Amino acid sequence: MPSLAIHSPATGQLITTVAADDAPSVAGKYLKSRAAQASWAATSLAERLDHIAKFRAGVVRDLESLARTLTSEVGKPIGQSRNELNGLLGRIDFFMQEAQAPASLLPLFQCPQARP
Repeated sequence: MPSLAIHSPATGQLITTVAADDAPSVAGKYLKSRAAQASWAATSLAERLDHIAKFRAGVVRDLESLARTLTSEVGKPIGQSRNELNGLLGRIDFFMQEAQAPASLLPLFQCPQARP
């Protein structure tokens, strides 16, 4: 598999080298995800939300490390990296709350061309 070198945009220094996907690895990941989809579809909303909550907790736990990685790889100021991650937390919270709203209360799009 080919590799991808990650360089600091500020210094040009090599940060790390990671495996880069090629066509066979993308195809394999696609097949693996398709095989897992049926199991995920059968997963309850409560369990899905639990997985998302655990992801959110990991972002909170590792926020500073993630911000430093983002800054080193993208070149943005550390404060902006922290703000981006904190913004992610708010979006996760919003969608977790919205996912729990009863579907009967959600407005449906009415298409003028739709047949009754």
